[in-house]
Amino acid sequence: MTSDGLIHQLKGLLTTGVVFGLAGMLTGGLSLYITWRTTSQEAAVVVNAYPTASADDLTHAGFGVRVQLANESLRPVIIESASLWVDGQEFTNATGYLADPALLDRSAIEPAAITDGRLDFPLSMTAREGRSVAILMDVWRPVVAAEGSDTALSARRELNQLLTSIGSLTSGGERQIELGLEVAPGGFQRFRVRGLVEPGVYPEAIRDASAIQRQAPLQNWIVEPFVSKGDLAGLSLRRRFAAGGQVDLVQLDVWNVRSQFHQAEERPILGQQAQFFPLDLPEGAYVATFRHEGTVIAHRSFRVPWRETRCKLDRAPGPVWCPAG
Repeated sequence: MTSDGLIHQLKGLLTTGVVFGLAGMLTGGLSLYITWRTTSQEAAVVVNAYPTASADDLTHAGFGVRVQLANESLRPVIIESASLWVDGQEFTNATGYLADPALLDRSAIEPAAITDGRLDFPLSMTAREGRSVAILMDVWRPVVAAEGSDTALSARRELNQLLTSIGSLTSGGERQIELGLEVAPGGFQRFRVRGLVEPGVYPEAIRDASAIQRQAPLQNWIVEPFVSKGDLAGLSLRRRFAAGGQVDLVQLDVWNVRSQFHQAEERPILGQQAQFFPLDLPEGAYVATFRHEGTVIAHRSFRVPWRETRCKLDRAPGPVWCPAG
């Protein structure tokens, strides 16, 4: 073999070695990249939430925020707590959640369903899991625990402002309301709350009802006696109109007209839902008044034992004392 042939053969061997070497390096690098990416995906935490709210979802157990949760991670996560934020400031924390959001729709006729269905945090989610829940926000504590009338009035106003803001979300409300979630691992995140409008309910109708209420507030209240087995068990109060899930605390005072007996009880009126005020009175003649922020909005005289009276239909502005028809 000549020297030129030997040199040519050596070059061929070197070229082949370089090609195989480069191929090995590329294969090893690709394997490392695939391993790194797989590990990164398994370690990454991606949790998304899509919260919606309606002012009508105010219940005795708190304000319900409906939320669709999606764990897009390849690993399980835990939602340790939740909170409600208004214009970048924390408004309140969650007391628990409902695994079935439909319980909110039954709260008016079956309040015990929410009490029985409420679950405590944390909320666990497996990899790639999605679920719908209703988170209950603690909005009653500032109202119930308020010390003094001024503090109580301020707490009620803040709650009403929150519900009004939530009611205006569907019509482009200016306030920013967010759901905060503490996710482990992953840390704290906030998600914009959107408005929820039930079919057939429109912001224009709510505004019209609110305008009617402001023009003639006394005509808005309906009082009904609740009679069980011929005995007066209590009084029921509700509104004809309510704007944006309005909530107000109303006080019932009952006086015996011939003695110093006086009984008082304060309860929340939620939207157009009827609120029941139980009574257990001895025989006698009584006068009952309902007051909202110091103003008498309804009144009635009655006797115990209960005597059925004819439905009172006054044309003048004033409280109505007739069954709903």
